[in-house]
Amino acid sequence: MRDGAQSMYLFGKSLPESSRDAAPAPVCDEAFLKGVFADARMAIPAMTNQPLAEIIEVLHRLGETWRRGSDYWNRAFAMTRGEVPFSDDMIAHSLDVIPELLHARNVTARVKADFGSLDKLDHFVKSPSFAGTERAFPLGVLFHVSAGNVFLGAIDSLLMGFLTKNVSVIKLSSRNLSFPMLFAESIREVDRDRVLSDKFALIHFPGGETNLETIVKKESSGIIAWGGEEMILSYKKGLPLGVKFIEYGPKISFQVVTARAIEQHGMREVATWIARDIAMWDQAACASPQNLFVEAGADARELMNHIGRALDEFPFARGRLSDDEQVEILKERARAEYSQIVEGGGLHEGKDYLLHLDPRPGLRTSPLNRSLIIKSYSSTGDLLRQLKPFARYLQSCSLLVEHDDGDDAGNDTKATALIHALGGLGVMRFAHLGQVMQAPIGAPHDGKMTLVELTRIVPVEQDSTLEGLANEAIAHVPFYRDLRGGSRRPAIRAVSFFHRAELQARRNTSSIPTTSSVRSPICWRRDFAPRESAPALWSQIFSSRGISGRLSWQWTRPWRKSGPASCRSAGSRTGTRRCRGWNFSNRNTLLDCRPRSLSWCVARRKPDERSPSRRFFMRENT
Repeated sequence: MRDGAQSMYLFGKSLPESSRDAAPAPVCDEAFLKGVFADARMAIPAMTNQPLAEIIEVLHRLGETWRRGSDYWNRAFAMTRGEVPFSDDMIAHSLDVIPELLHARNVTARVKADFGSLDKLDHFVKSPSFAGTERAFPLGVLFHVSAGNVFLGAIDSLLMGFLTKNVSVIKLSSRNLSFPMLFAESIREVDRDRVLSDKFALIHFPGGETNLETIVKKESSGIIAWGGEEMILSYKKGLPLGVKFIEYGPKISFQVVTARAIEQHGMREVATWIARDIAMWDQAACASPQNLFVEAGADARELMNHIGRALDEFPFARGRLSDDEQVEILKERARAEYSQIVEGGGLHEGKDYLLHLDPRPGLRTSPLNRSLIIKSYSSTGDLLRQLKPFARYLQSCSLLVEHDDGDDAGNDTKATALIHALGGLGVMRFAHLGQVMQAPIGAPHDGKMTLVELTRIVPVEQDSTLEGLANEAIAHVPFYRDLRGGSRRPAIRAVSFFHRAELQARRNTSSIPTTSSVRSPICWRRDFAPRESAPALWSQIFSSRGISGRLSWQWTRPWRKSGPASCRSAGSRTGTRRCRGWNFSNRNTLLDCRPRSLSWCVARRKPDERSPSRRFFMRENT
């Protein structure tokens, strides 16, 4: 290949198509990169209008092709053994994550956790927070800067782009080039209808190429960056207005264990949980703890020995070490030896790990690769002082605190106080000791709901008039749409208010009340004359929320019954009370009961401390 040439995947095409392809592999220069973004912009309309259900269906089928023993699983296992430093067992475990990551059940749960429903990404839905509708639109062209610490990282970032309907351009890490290309090949094979296969690109160019990064900043709608501080700052510098930047920069995580928690659970079990946290992916993930803080009063040296035995028994071996990594571990070993001789510290070393009991206070980075620095703390305040210099870099805390009698709500008071203190300092996530590498589906990442970050939430504020509410009901609610035949209501006459007693006084007449009362307002409407073909009429009940003195309308489907007999029996079943033909609900908004000689029904106000001016409105169907 030419200098700088690299295999790439561009919107459904691999370049070169195979190792036998006579065409040279492309070089990602300025002209090439501009062409990639031009193709990406052309794919935006199709991706935006793609039903999310079809995207999820393709992802689910894709996951099934990655089950253990499949062709793609076997090819990926053979390929990554030479490309990533993890042991064979860890590689196999990582590949087994892919089918679960793409399973429809998990993907659906992930979307619902961020947006509340799948519909919000396809069309406008009723907002839970204001009178109107809203939809999540994609940013457009999303540029991903992937990290190479865990080889599944680029795949998960691409998945986020798919679920938010963004067209993705992914810059691959130089440490993880082959596996993403194989994954792209599997998408193209499964997705014959081109739902996703022509909506993303995988490219590579060296970091620090400022001319190419300038094009990325100019042409992208958003950038999601995973990696080191220098890279994050490079992409943020000179970023144009309107380009959203979502950063996941360098982080450090740690463990906290109290003395009484060790007594409650036992030294051996606690050590097993600690070992599990630091052994998975050889501390390559941002959530991997690098320091363990043990509360004063616990035997930290004995705990260190138990951790060593737990690491000896861990089923996955440590992966290969680079020369630089071996040097860093040797440096930490030298510090531990000095600490053991001079400062009263400790060292416990095994074939695949290094444990350093460090008496000096303060969080600090470890050499990773199953290297744990063990510290002591005397109080919550002391722990905060040790962590404070790293406050902006803190991510996950793997925590074990003793159970106590708790507060009135049943919460462990010591654990709650500690979590509040650490969260206020800047910790982004808390997990039970031993479970920090098992984040639940839908949980925030680094304090953000990532899928929401990759979209624009666009509202359509509802017409606050009664006419607007009625027409919205006709447009969106099947009951009202069928009732009106889809026809919009051009105008609704003004509303009259009256006291319930006045209504009851007219219970046996169809006369129209005209007096008004401020107390316990009940509203009736007689909109149009009843049609002869529809003698059985049913009320449509509307309520005003009374927010900040402004009427804000919403609708509810009537409770549909037929005739006076049904009214009486319904009253006995639901706990409502009859008032000589009138049926007032004690539960919420409604009654829908047709008195013997009347063609309209009412609803009464139910007291609501949050909205004291709440009123219920009735309009006659025609």
